[in-house]
Amino acid sequence: MKIAHFSDVHFTRKPGEFPLRDLMSKRGMGWLNLTVRRRYKRFVAVAQVVGAFLRDLQVVKPDLILFTGDLTAVAYPQEFEAAAEAFLDLRKRTDVLGVPGNHDVYVRKANGEQLFADLFGNWLRSDCPDHSGENFPLPAVRLLGDEVAVVAVPSARPCKLADSSGFIGEERLKAVEKTLKEPDIAGRRVILALHYGFFLENGKPDKKSHGLRDADELLEVAKNNGVDLIVHGHIHERFVHQVGEITPVAIANAGSLTDKKFSRSFHVIESTDNGFDLRVRRYDETLNQFVSWLGAPGSSVIPFAALPIS
Repeated sequence: MKIAHFSDVHFTRKPGEFPLRDLMSKRGMGWLNLTVRRRYKRFVAVAQVVGAFLRDLQVVKPDLILFTGDLTAVAYPQEFEAAAEAFLDLRKRTDVLGVPGNHDVYVRKANGEQLFADLFGNWLRSDCPDHSGENFPLPAVRLLGDEVAVVAVPSARPCKLADSSGFIGEERLKAVEKTLKEPDIAGRRVILALHYGFFLENGKPDKKSHGLRDADELLEVAKNNGVDLIVHGHIHERFVHQVGEITPVAIANAGSLTDKKFSRSFHVIESTDNGFDLRVRRYDETLNQFVSWLGAPGSSVIPFAALPIS
């Protein structure tokens, strides 16, 4: 089974098109990032890179396309509409699983409008509908053949001003643990997917205002229930942490698909007899296409975890 994992696309409205009233809200912070910190220039080619990515999927031919959040910059309807147009074919397909990121629920109004669910609701479909919440599956599960299960956990929420942290919550943590114990999942190799990460590339925990508030609790659930690999986005520089001193469960961050400041990459994860074989593809601006990144850091086989004793 082969999975193409991508994240952090960030369709971005031009800074000059922000309504003045929004500059007094959290979207004002987004405007500052786009202008003062020149973030906008890093994403001006987003549609071009996404087009190359979609063409590359025809080469990779994954069994599942996995998205871990941040289609937009500040959750404007216009940004969602641009993303919906670019991903038109993927929106119709049943082999795509995705959850929103913090930029997709940037402010309470956007979260209440449920724009992600309205336009990309097909990505939230679950093979275990008994675990569906009111607005989207809680968590969403895809069963791939008889071998692999992918469990996607929503972790993003609207936050105040400089806070961009995520939170799972006790109820959802219990739902994740219950899901991992389901007979349809027990015995399979499990990938846990979410927007937020646990550690930075250097192995240090992400800062409180940017990371997952209950990261330790989710990592404990994953470790105790046989999760083989955790994948995420949010941090735009990609990396892989194998099991060791940093983490008891292997973690792979695909980074940003479109951020020019970093590698503009996605992961191809294939199940083998020995573990998940992780390879990297990155965007070549000269060729306007994605190519294999030979020797990419962390590109290797990630051994399977020991199955929990029932």
